[in-house]
Amino acid sequence: MNNFIIQFGRGRMLIYLDKFFPCSIARLKKLLKTINLDWENRNELLERLNIYFQEQIDECKSRFKQYGREWSDAKQLVSDTNRLVESRKRPIGTFLTTDELKQAKKDLKEYKEQEKTLLSRAKEMKRNIESFQKLIQFLQDDS
Repeated sequence: MNNFIIQFGRGRMLIYLDKFFPCSIARLKKLLKTINLDWENRNELLERLNIYFQEQIDECKSRFKQYGREWSDAKQLVSDTNRLVESRKRPIGTFLTTDELKQAKKDLKEYKEQEKTLLSRAKEMKRNIESFQKLIQFLQDDS
């Protein structure tokens, strides 16, 4: 599981990495101050953080590619459906019925939402990659 325990004095802190990261450098600095209190396990905890960040970069890159492919497919569906609605004809040249046109408009709306969502997710993964790279760089500079 992606968590670890920091022990210091009589206290201890459980960090759920998936919920804590990605975070700002300021927040990481606060966590590093707490990690430094656990001087016996400090190096191990920092190494685990570094490994976790690298794993997250790989995961985000994989998801970014997946969302990119799905976005491209959704964009094509929007284009095809939009052409169908505007021309009111099937690709073979016959006209759509009123019900088919209503359904095509409804589908177009859904496809546009799906396209928007996938693009948003892809951008989020790109931001996460950059964030984790900055966190790794900070850890290396701080050590």
